[in-house]
Amino acid sequence: MKRKTLFVMLVCALAFVLGFASCAKDSNDSNGGGQSESIVGTWTFVSGASAPDMFVFLDSGAFTAFIEGTMTAFGTYTVSGNNVTLRVEDESGTFNGTISGNTLILRNSGNEVIYSRK
Repeated sequence: MKRKTLFVMLVCALAFVLGFASCAKDSNDSNGGGQSESIVGTWTFVSGASAPDMFVFLDSGAFTAFIEGTMTAFGTYTVSGNNVTLRVEDESGTFNGTISGNTLILRNSGNEVIYSRK
């Protein structure tokens, strides 16, 4: 139950600040408009609105989020185009954003959060 509460708080904080933003894993968009970068890896907070310090996305579809070095949520994720959906137990949140090289940029309504691949 504590894990679920932490995840709900995490998703609510991101939703409040970013209006649901995140990244893309892979896209085979032949017109060049899609993402060709992978979300898999460790992403550390660089700048922007209040957000988790670090995300770890595994190739298996699992993720972990950290705030102040403490694991706050873990679950699974799926990617479709530029949307990623995070799930913990029966809670979920869908986000949108971009990856360019080692930079993950989360945007919504003029807000921006930047992560760097570790």
